[in-house]
Amino acid sequence: MSSQVARQEAIRRMFLLLEQKYGGRQGLIDNSHVETATSLSTNLLKDLFEHRLTALRVPNFVPKATCDRLSSHLLSHPSTVNWNVSSGQRGLQKSDVLSIGTPYNVAVGQGKEAVERYFQEAIPLMREARTICGGASPMDQLRLELDELWPSGCSVAKNRQGRSMLGGIGRITKPAAQLSDGFCHVDELGPFSTKRGLFGANIYLKVPEDGGHVQIWNIKINSRWDFYRNAHTLSKLLIQDPEAQQQLRQWLPEPTVVKPEVGDLIIICAQRPHAVSRFTLGHRVSYNAFLQHEQGKPLLLDS
Repeated sequence: MSSQVARQEAIRRMFLLLEQKYGGRQGLIDNSHVETATSLSTNLLKDLFEHRLTALRVPNFVPKATCDRLSSHLLSHPSTVNWNVSSGQRGLQKSDVLSIGTPYNVAVGQGKEAVERYFQEAIPLMREARTICGGASPMDQLRLELDELWPSGCSVAKNRQGRSMLGGIGRITKPAAQLSDGFCHVDELGPFSTKRGLFGANIYLKVPEDGGHVQIWNIKINSRWDFYRNAHTLSKLLIQDPEAQQQLRQWLPEPTVVKPEVGDLIIICAQRPHAVSRFTLGHRVSYNAFLQHEQGKPLLLDS
């Protein structure tokens, strides 16, 4: 056994023993809930960003005719790429999700050429969506409403060189390929704060005939100690491994289940465990963006 492997095993054993002695989910479960509203508001956004809400849902955020037009365009798009995910020791593997353009985190893993291609495609892809809509795209609408409502405003994120990131990416989830219960994961693992956070905004253009529901767990990591004493289990939120996923779901409480409808906007805290339930018929087509919140600064959208 190499020294690196031996060190990794020693760290794994240490966190396992720590969890066996001090761990437990009870101190991580909070009273947050999913709120459904007819429109976005400053107070609802504040509740979301301060973690009193697990998710915020706005039905009919986008007209059905626009959803139909955009989903048809995305399903026939010639430039889909696979949204790779981590599978533990097997590294990045293909998932059941296709995207129109490469997500930034996937591009970073592919190297400098992929990152450059990401920035070259970002503005054309956003303008392409506007062309299909005959005006503002659904993600434009979200950005404008957030800019109007949030005191510090909202914009599309840019890198240090001032190049625009992709402020919303089209995603197509295929049927039957998912883990039986969906991939339970977080997009950022660590302690929560009311001063900053990572959220995921999804606008649903087409939903499957069965399943495809959003599952969200009201788990909140309040401190580094919360994380360290449960790190052995919480680390399974980062890998798409069937055995690890089974162990994780046995440990977690029952999730809140939200059934998206065409035109819905759903914003979740991406630091909370979440998954999409398996389906066998149709496709799940959406626009997705991360929403970065930092107190006193503009909200930032990126994909």
